[in-house]
Formats: sequence, structure tokens, C-alpha cells
Amino acid sequence: MNNFDHIPLEWMGEGVANILGLILDLCMAEDKLFLIEEPENDIHPKALKKLLNLIVEKSETNQFIITTHSNIVLKYLASNQSSKIFKVNMEFVNKIPTSSIFEVDNSPKARREILEDLGYELFDFDVWDTWLILEESSAEVIIREFLIPNFAAGLKDRLRTISAGGIDKVAARFEAWFSLCLFLHLQKTFDHRIWVLVDGGENEEKIINDLKNKYKTWNQERFCQFKQHDFEKYYPEIFQSKVKEVLQIQNKRDRKKAKEDLLEEVKNWYIKEPDIAKECFSNSASEVIEILIKIERDCNLT
Repeated sequence: MNNFDHIPLEWMGEGVANILGLILDLCMAEDKLFLIEEPENDIHPKALKKLLNLIVEKSETNQFIITTHSNIVLKYLASNQSSKIFKVNMEFVNKIPTSSIFEVDNSPKARREILEDLGYELFDFDVWDTWLILEESSAEVIIREFLIPNFAAGLKDRLRTISAGGIDKVAARFEAWFSLCLFLHLQKTFDHRIWVLVDGGENEEKIINDLKNKYKTWNQERFCQFKQHDFEKYYPEIFQSKVKEVLQIQNKRDRKKAKEDLLEEVKNWYIKEPDIAKECFSNSASEVIEILIKIERDCNLT
């Protein structure tokens, strides 16, 4: 067999056959009742999320009863306003296993508890007042450890910075956060308290415009870009010769390692010369600082 031959369905994992049959049924279904047991079994999480989106879409003309042990399934499906959540408990009554079922209260507290029962960690979600999704880890570290404490102290311990790990993951990070807010009925509490800030560039601009178009009711200023394509260009002038060398590296893995090493060098320099570093960053990263001050002001955290 070569790469151009087809792969028989029976050679694939059990989950592939199961999901394929379900997708076919979903595509043709109208006015049907679906009973689905643990759709998360034998399926990759990314594929599971796409399946759940299809189920939500088809729920407009069909009814679904779904059992699950997955917080992903629960969060994605129950963020739909027409969904209801039921919890099944089992206990032994006179040595006989006895099940009981009750509807989960439609409140943020009850919904947090049901997610926690399924292993979802919510301690961070309860602490932070506002969130900032960034494209890369270097920007996240510099902003969290240096710029916020020195130039936007009102955000310290109140703004959660998140590195998406690449421009192709930014939209997914935002949508996962937004669906969690919907599930917990906290979208009004966190309305406009999340920012997406990516590097300059055409690909980044497309991601930002796609988010703006999808979330038209959202404050459009919450989706924005830096002017520079590489965040390292906001490093102080004394590092710019090394920044230039790093950005000229063609191999992605080598460039990533070089960026990490340079970031460590900047961090060590900051620890040794905090006053000088603050003054240098105030000039080199003035654009970033202005954005942080705006977030601080708009979120009334000053």
C-alpha cells in the first residue's frame, strides 16, 4: 500500500466508524429523536468539538438525549440556551444499586459544581477580572512579568494573560473561553472583559477580522494588533542586534529555541537592573504599554 491508496474503514479505529455513521444520520435527520451514549468515546478532542457543533446545529430540527462523563461535551452542548442538564446519582439502598436523577439548577454556582465533578479546573476562572489572549509566549511573559507590574499595576493579579501558542490557535482560545462563559451563564459578568491582541501581519489581520465578524455585538476594539510583526522588536535597544540575528534564522525549531534563549537573557537583565530595564522598556514598548493602560482604564481597574 502506498500513500495514494485508500484505507478501508475496518482498518481504522472503532471511533472512526462510529462517528462516520452518526455524522451521516445527523446530516439527513429532520424531526428525529437521538439517544447518544458518551459521544466522547474513541474520538480525538478536536473531532469531538466539531461533532458537538454539528449536534448543536441539528438540534434546531431534532431532539437529543445525550449521556456523558466529559466536561467538553457538557460545556459545549449546555452552552446552548435551550439545553437542560440532568445528573444521575447512584447509591446502594439496602444493598441494591439505586439510581436517581435530578435537573441541575440553572445557576452559575450549580453549573460550576457540575463541571468540577467532571474534573474541570475552575479556580483560575473565579479569580481573574479580565483576560488577555496573546499570540506567543514571549509577549505573554514580558507583559505579565515586566510591563504590567511597572506600567499598569491596576491589572496585577486581576488580568489573566494567556499565550495561544501560535496565530492559528488564537480564535480557538477565544471561542473556548466564550463557550465556558455561556455555559456558566456568566457572559454578562465578563462582557467585554476579554481582549485578543496579536502581532502585526496579514495572517494576523485576517484572524482579527474573522473574530470581529463572528462577534459583531462585541466591542470591536477588544480585537486588535500590535504594529510590529515580531514582539521581540519591543525589546529594549540594547537587545535589537540579537533580535535581528534571531529573526533571520530560517529553521523554525532553531528560531524558536533562539527566541527562548533571548527571552531568558532579557529576564535575567531585568532582574539585575530593574530600574534601567523599566526606563528602557518605557521607550521600546511604549505602544504595548499604552494598550495595557487602556485595558486598565476600560475595565475600571485603576
